[in-house]
Amino acid sequence: MQVIFTNYYFIFNKLFSYSVKTQSTRLFGRESIIILFMENILKESGERLKEVRLVFNQGKKLSSEQFAYSLDETGDRIKNYEYGKASIPIRLLYRLYKKGINPNFIISGEGGMFAQNYEGLYLKNSIFEKATRNGEEKLLKLVADSDRQKSAT
Repeated sequence: MQVIFTNYYFIFNKLFSYSVKTQSTRLFGRESIIILFMENILKESGERLKEVRLVFNQGKKLSSEQFAYSLDETGDRIKNYEYGKASIPIRLLYRLYKKGINPNFIISGEGGMFAQNYEGLYLKNSIFEKATRNGEEKLLKLVADSDRQKSAT
């Protein structure tokens, strides 16, 4: 837990300017700001994990239990990650990467959803083909947004 706390503190220091950090520290105390920031990161990364779950099976929705089974996790753990009640462990990020999902997207929202490996390109292309064939605008938008995010970074 200390390592995670230290990493988030480092991210906190990198993202906010000195003046904002100083004013916030005076108002709330450093610990409360860091905890609020960590909770926000957990919720945002959980929302992105849920977005990944909805397209993980080549564009087909999976329940949290099905998603968990495919990643050797429990359904309760996946739900805790998605709701921001627990931090997403490195082992899960690694498993997602091996299945074609970009861990940076889950953690920070930066880059595209799909990893730049064979599995990521295959997953992205299969979703694109399925969405084009079935006229599914939501999936087409997801692939297009993934490309736009990647080119912006």
